[in-house]
Amino acid sequence: MKWTSDHNWLNIAEYVSLSSSFAGLIVALTSQQLVYAAAPLTLAMSLNFANRQRFQQQVRQQKATISKVCQETQLLNNKVLSLPSANQVNVLEVSINHLEQAIVDIDDKQQLNSLIKAFNNRPELKEVDDLKESISLLHDRIINLPSFTAPFEPSYLTAQMENLTERLENLPLATLQQEVVEVQELVKSLDASAAELHDRTRNLAQMQQNLNTVQETTCSLNQRTTLLENRIDTFELSIKQHLNSLQQLTIGYIKADDFERLRAKLSQELTEQVEATVEQRVAEINYFLKEIQPKYEYKLVCDRDQSRSFLLKAVKEAKERLILVCPWLHWGIRWNDGELLNLFYKLLGKPNSSIEIGWGHYFDMENKQVRSSSTSLRQSLKTHGKMYTALPQLEKLEKDYPQQFKLKLLGTHEKFLVCDRAWAMLGSHNFLSSGDKSQEREVVLWTNDPYIIDKLIKRFDEAKNLEEQQVHLAVAS
Repeated sequence: MKWTSDHNWLNIAEYVSLSSSFAGLIVALTSQQLVYAAAPLTLAMSLNFANRQRFQQQVRQQKATISKVCQETQLLNNKVLSLPSANQVNVLEVSINHLEQAIVDIDDKQQLNSLIKAFNNRPELKEVDDLKESISLLHDRIINLPSFTAPFEPSYLTAQMENLTERLENLPLATLQQEVVEVQELVKSLDASAAELHDRTRNLAQMQQNLNTVQETTCSLNQRTTLLENRIDTFELSIKQHLNSLQQLTIGYIKADDFERLRAKLSQELTEQVEATVEQRVAEINYFLKEIQPKYEYKLVCDRDQSRSFLLKAVKEAKERLILVCPWLHWGIRWNDGELLNLFYKLLGKPNSSIEIGWGHYFDMENKQVRSSSTSLRQSLKTHGKMYTALPQLEKLEKDYPQQFKLKLLGTHEKFLVCDRAWAMLGSHNFLSSGDKSQEREVVLWTNDPYIIDKLIKRFDEAKNLEEQQVHLAVAS
């Protein structure tokens, strides 16, 4: 700007000096005095010289500036050429995603394998198997006792049978059977705990707590197993002694039928005692299983007003990721002066927050007008569908927060939401297409069970975005 003003001033000065030179020439011719013509000419030549010097200086400065700009442009071109291509960047991103997923899978598998290995290496499992085998052998020995035939003496045999019955009642057989049942039930509870641990590997804190409980139970089982082994040894010795005594007492006195009746009677009494003990132990084990179950909540949310209140609660409480799946984007978003939409803006204003909405009813997408439209699938649904009136407001959110707000066209009739990984809600209410004033009955299940929450998140993440699929098909055609 300064150079332009100076240049204009010099031009004006030149014009003035030339005009003065002509005027001086006329005066010199009239007065015949050369001095009137020489002075303006000298001034004009001086101004022309000064103007030319300034112009040359400006030309040199512009050449230097142009040269510098050319050098910087060349450097930028070299840097741009050295950048990787788009295909290389895409390949690198895919490799990074695969590596991250592989690291997560390796960590999960290593933790799960270590837990399963520790569970399968428990010494009490082999001891329980040995105990079962010993009980089975003992049962076979009792069944295969030999029968004897000899002359029958009722009075002497009656006395001996009463004595034998009294001695058999004093045997620790009932207690032994009770301990066997306890061991079997504890093994079942340990297997159930192992299955529970396998299904809930994502919930490490709860899994660790359950594992501690199982370890405590295992400790107790080890003590009982040791005690049971000692009692089994004593019981086997006592059984052998009584069998020898029984054989000596029955030789020559008892018939096979009488022995069978005696054995049936003893078996009945033993069965009754075992059943009573089993019922008691089953009640204790059920109480124990109830205590070690994780404390997850499940409750019903009834009708639209309560369902709507939980929807607003989710948008207010979410800190990282809010997933909303509903087929229609209609009155529920604009209800109550855009209450839900305003909460969307507040949530997206938080750092690291995101909202993802799964939408689009499959029946609407199969509509003849939608399928025959030349516009995009989203635009066609917006034009021909009556239940997508809130789509323009959501598209504005998608434009204002491209990294945090996503619309995913699913072709679905599902209705569920997931608030972070804290809780989820799923049921019959189309919470994005209706308000809370209708009397129509609705029912929704609310839960904080991490297993159900993970399943819902996985179902949403693995679903295809039909808008992207439509783009791929259009490009291929």
